[in-house]
Amino acid sequence: MSESKTKKTYHFQEEWEEEFFFTTVRDKSVCLICGAAVALAKRHNVERHFSTLHRTFNASYPPGSTLRAEKSILNATAPASGALDRAAEKYTQLISRLGHEFEERFQDFDKLQPCVTFISNPFLQVDITCISEQLGETFNLNAGELEMEILTLQNDITLKAHQGSPHFWCLVDSEKYKGLHTAALKTACLFGSTYLCESAFSNMSFIKNKHRTRLTDAHLEDSIRVAVSSYTPNYSALVDSMQCQASH
Repeated sequence: MSESKTKKTYHFQEEWEEEFFFTTVRDKSVCLICGAAVALAKRHNVERHFSTLHRTFNASYPPGSTLRAEKSILNATAPASGALDRAAEKYTQLISRLGHEFEERFQDFDKLQPCVTFISNPFLQVDITCISEQLGETFNLNAGELEMEILTLQNDITLKAHQGSPHFWCLVDSEKYKGLHTAALKTACLFGSTYLCESAFSNMSFIKNKHRTRLTDAHLEDSIRVAVSSYTPNYSALVDSMQCQASH
């Protein structure tokens, strides 16, 4: 009987947390207001500590009041708040590192802007020497050769008549304007989709199958270009341009 009574007496009661603002920490009854611990987890000890040291607490926070309930909730959520702060710090650092990576990856956009603007319309009035150096530095090309190509292109009346065409760079001679053509292709690749890359590899695998009629890759580039291109030949014009070979 005495053993059962002793266990019941020394057992911390949950209602003490709201009634006397005590909690249990490592099997000790600790006051949530001042942090002091009582010797034994008896109601008498807890109540005496509260009424002696925190006599004005009931006046400020009457039992059953909204303020007391809010204080109880705040005390109860303190451990969760600490965990939330630690989680917030962890993810703040993660987002900060991610933002730094984005900043490093896209910091070259300011350098690319003049090049992209020129490729979009090569007939704009710009400093040819400056844009040649920028194109050369960005795409690893010879600035001197680029400057001569720009001068020649801007004075080409035929090309100037097609400056608004979306397929303008397809009309530019890749041998005569080798540097500019390379710069235009590299600029276009910056804005390409993964579909084009996957389509190119898929077509290359089909072209280089074991049943092909060529052992070399001499025409592989031309075959891939035809396979992935959306260009439709004008068959009527091609037929009209052919000369009939009469038999003698």
